[in-house]
Amino acid sequence: MSDRTGYASVYWAIVFSGMLIVAAAILEVPNPKVFFVDIPPPGTVFRDCPDCPEMVVIPPGTVVVGDDEAAEPEERPAVHVTIGYSFAMSRFEVTLDQWNQCADDGLCPPRGRTVFFGNWFSPEGLKEVPPPFPIPGDLAAGDVYLPFASAYIRWLSRKTGQKYRLPSEAEWVHAARGGTTTRYWWGDAFEPDKEVWKGFEQKWDMPKDWPIESSPAPVGLGNPNPFGLYDMLGNLDELVVDCYHKTLKGLPLDGSPWISDCRHDFFGTNVTRGGTFKGEPDDLVILRRGLIGFGHTGLRLVRDLP
Repeated sequence: MSDRTGYASVYWAIVFSGMLIVAAAILEVPNPKVFFVDIPPPGTVFRDCPDCPEMVVIPPGTVVVGDDEAAEPEERPAVHVTIGYSFAMSRFEVTLDQWNQCADDGLCPPRGRTVFFGNWFSPEGLKEVPPPFPIPGDLAAGDVYLPFASAYIRWLSRKTGQKYRLPSEAEWVHAARGGTTTRYWWGDAFEPDKEVWKGFEQKWDMPKDWPIESSPAPVGLGNPNPFGLYDMLGNLDELVVDCYHKTLKGLPLDGSPWISDCRHDFFGTNVTRGGTFKGEPDDLVILRRGLIGFGHTGLRLVRDLP
């Protein structure tokens, strides 16, 4: 091949690459991947596309899940889990705006665009109508049951070319603790201003007549834990991939999920973690485990790293 031919090939390769970049910009196609050659340091914040959830890199570590002295059998025994890998977790719970991108593509049920009123047991039943006021797009998206969470995860994974998933229970506890060993990530005593809980409604500018009894708050109103994650305790219960077992005896020791003997139905039997905006201080203790609850279940994601 002559030098002239070689130069021409390089030239057209550069031109073609530039055309692809321009076309992607015109079509608003997001960069399909944030590619890491090496695992970024803990605390690194990134997005895989402009409207994707922000992700924070969580370091490896050892965490104790459960307590030998816990009052509830489901929270016993203490299991020492070693997570030997870094992973990324969403900095906030998935918001209405983020969720409804999937709804606009026809792959997820919309959230926050209608409200229910009435009574299950009345002749008319529940009625679904447009809300009487704008609902903020940065509210945490609730009513996220397992099939809906799976649909959103599939949609986001295809959109970005990355592998998103639910956290395992051990990964969630490790991330929620942020390297601490206390009842809450900030200490053993409850501090009302740290997280979104039953006494926290006044911390955000609610519209008049806002039905706070049935609504979470906008994400990020509390304080970040030592790993830089917001709303890990309170606001919405967060799904993990593990299904519920009566005790923690048998929990995998390497951070992988415990998914044997699961019951498969619409709601599923997945464990939830973190408590809700309606919870009391004892409900927000990191030790607490829950099951999917009507209206109060949200979504926090994990993204695998190289």
